[in-house]
Amino acid sequence: PRDLETICLKCLQKDPARRYGTAAELADDLRRFLDGKPIFARPVGNLERCVRWCVRNPRVAALSALVCILLTAIAATSTIFAFRLNAARKLADDRADAATEASRRARENAELAMDQADVALDLVYKQVTKVHTKLRDNPGVPPQLLQELLDDALKGLDGVTVRADNTALATRTRAGVLQRIGLIYLDLNRLDEAGEQLQAAHNLVGQLID
Repeated sequence: PRDLETICLKCLQKDPARRYGTAAELADDLRRFLDGKPIFARPVGNLERCVRWCVRNPRVAALSALVCILLTAIAATSTIFAFRLNAARKLADDRADAATEASRRARENAELAMDQADVALDLVYKQVTKVHTKLRDNPGVPPQLLQELLDDALKGLDGVTVRADNTALATRTRAGVLQRIGLIYLDLNRLDEAGEQLQAAHNLVGQLID
């Protein structure tokens, strides 16, 4: 064995200073060799000391190794779980940010659509007012042409009403359009249609008053 060979070679050193100083030191090193402990004849590294200790204490060494393995497994599992948790949180934050951005864009688009609808509603009102003015200035307008104009105005009003905001201004504008259309029907002596449009305008005005 390497340690026994080291002890023997130390005994055979020519320089007395490099040999054992006494027989007791030699006996002590031999006893340490027999017990599996590190000998004094040469320095032993930490790794070799650990191995020899494990050989002398196999049960304690096995239990210590098991504890180390368990601790390593727990640390690895915790690290993986923390990594996955952070990834899940980041994904949730990204989705929340995307949802917030989508909501903001939807709100901006809705506001833009309402602004455009208000503009379109105002244009319909101006159109119907212009038709009513021309009808009074030119009573000879063909009824078919006038009916087409009224139908287009009502369709435009319905289409814009779907997109327009329910503000007082929009409601008042719709009431004004219906009133103008009702007056046109009244001038044409079409009382049923006139009554229907004027009643609708009256209802909108009632909403504003409420």
